[in-house]
Amino acid sequence: MMVRIMVRKDSFTSLSGLIYPPIIIQRQRNPSSSSSALVMFLSVLLILMLLLLPPCHATTACNQDDHDSLLFLSYHLSSSSPLNWDPSTDCCLWEGVDCDGTADGRVTSLSLPFRDLNGTLAPSLVNLTGLTHLNLSHNRLYGSLPVGFFSSLRSLQVLDLSDNRLDGEIPSLDTNNPIPIKIVDLSSNHFYGELSQSSSFLLTAWNLSRLNVSNNSFAGQIPSSICNISSASMTLLDFSSNDFSGNLAPGFGECSKLEIFRAGFNNLSGMIPDDLYKATSLVHFSLPVNYLTGQISDAVVNLTNLKVLELYSNQLGWQDTPGYRQALQVGTTDASH
Repeated sequence: MMVRIMVRKDSFTSLSGLIYPPIIIQRQRNPSSSSSALVMFLSVLLILMLLLLPPCHATTACNQDDHDSLLFLSYHLSSSSPLNWDPSTDCCLWEGVDCDGTADGRVTSLSLPFRDLNGTLAPSLVNLTGLTHLNLSHNRLYGSLPVGFFSSLRSLQVLDLSDNRLDGEIPSLDTNNPIPIKIVDLSSNHFYGELSQSSSFLLTAWNLSRLNVSNNSFAGQIPSSICNISSASMTLLDFSSNDFSGNLAPGFGECSKLEIFRAGFNNLSGMIPDDLYKATSLVHFSLPVNYLTGQISDAVVNLTNLKVLELYSNQLGWQDTPGYRQALQVGTTDASH
């Protein structure tokens, strides 16, 4: 369809003192040009639609410092199935890596469990200061944690390094500022040292809900003060199979939501503190193979949610009466010597 606009010279229209020539539109059919007119119409329509769309941002690339830090970390690791970390690509697209999606492109998660990774944790790991989740569990990592691990990774919320061959002492904090970490699993490694020292990260972990350090070589006293700091959120504490010694200090009863407490297979001595029986949310209470003495308090019947009670291989007095078992309704009870 072709449109022609014609102006007649012999007729004009006056409007507000101005003279306008009348416009006469004549339509002439032109099959050859109809398709091009349709294309032009659709093109204009598409442009208008694009102009009306809300602005969008291009996908941001990985932060260059994080990119280089991850790459340096990979140089210290080997695997039977190599990581697809191509230096020429965006590290936010690498296996196990997630970013925050902002213009900064900071790496927030590094998750590579069960990847048969063999090697050490390079110092560059502490440069990933945007990390909130770190899971390198069930690998063959060895060596110690980088210096400044907890001091630098102050956004970390979930840490799982379980089932490796890591060793050394846990790096201390160089500040008393609280850290938001929620879950820490360092179990089944070769860590040693004391967790109760004044520079321990546990003393500022106000939001901690699960701590598992079992199957290591930690020594000294079990830090009961952790329940003074994380009392509102703590649900699991596992200190079993270490070299902890001394008395169980009062304080664990402050963890009102504590469901699992394990500290068996250590060198603990003395009596079970009475305030532990205040943790009435306990479901699993395990202290076997220690040197605990004294009589188990009658307050144990207050643990009405208890399903597993393991106190064997100690020197504890136990009133094994139907009243105890009925009050506790324990699924598994072993308090034998």
